[in-house]
Amino acid sequence: MTLPQSIPMEVFNEEVETFASYLDRLKMFFTKNNVPNDKKVPTMITLLSAKTYALLKNLLEPEKPKDKSFREMTAILEKQLNQKPLVFSKLSNSQAESSRRGDCGGVLCPGEETFN
Repeated sequence: MTLPQSIPMEVFNEEVETFASYLDRLKMFFTKNNVPNDKKVPTMITLLSAKTYALLKNLLEPEKPKDKSFREMTAILEKQLNQKPLVFSKLSNSQAESSRRGDCGGVLCPGEETFN
């Protein structure tokens, strides 16, 4: 059984995979298809979604993505796309009800002030 000369690769879709996972696949694609270093940037640009390419362009303004090295481009996108989301604590229903009644368990309820 012989493999095709060039195996196609899907564009990056952040709803389906992480950017780190995409980079792993992209590097394997480069290896399998013997993509030379000077062709990695244009190949990657063609394999980004329109949304991700627009993000990259905005992050690089006034420079152009084609003028960056593969390493620079991936570092910029990794930093932006692999950010950890902010975690907000959510009050349970009983905590919210207690707060509305003014019973905050010995601490100030939101909006209360103390005057000594």
